[in-house]
Amino acid sequence: MKKIILIALIAVLAITCFESTKNNSSDTQNSEYENSNNNNYGDPPMFVLTEMNGRELEEKAYFTVKSDNTLELKTGDGAIFRYTPTQHFGDDPLCNILATDDRGRNTAICIKPQSGMDVIIMLENDEMKSNFKGYKR
Repeated sequence: MKKIILIALIAVLAITCFESTKNNSSDTQNSEYENSNNNNYGDPPMFVLTEMNGRELEEKAYFTVKSDNTLELKTGDGAIFRYTPTQHFGDDPLCNILATDDRGRNTAICIKPQSGMDVIIMLENDEMKSNFKGYKR
C-alpha cells in the first residue's frame, strides 16, 4: 500500500512538472542549480522556493521530488536536506506525508498547490516548522 501511494505521489508530481515545463519553457533563470536541472521530460519535479515563513528568501531554495521517491530541499546557502517518505495519511497524495530526514528525524510534509503554478510546501518536525512559498518549475 505504501508503495502504491508513493507511486501515485510521484505520478501526480511528474504530471504537474510536465505542465510546468510546458508552460514555463521561456523561463531563463541564472542560478547554477536551476541551470543544472534541465527541463527534460524525464527530470524529477522541482519547486523553486522564494519565501519562508512569510519572509522573502535572499537566495532561492529548491524542493525536488527525486526519481528514487525521495524528496530533497536545497537551501540558498547550499545545505541539502533529504527526506525518505515512510507513511501517507488521507486522500490527498501531496499532503500528510511522513518522512524520515537524513538525520533520522520524522518530518511531516505537505505540498499545497495554489493558483497557477504557485505552491506552498510545509515541513514540520520537532526542531522546525517551515512554510515555503514558491512555484513549480
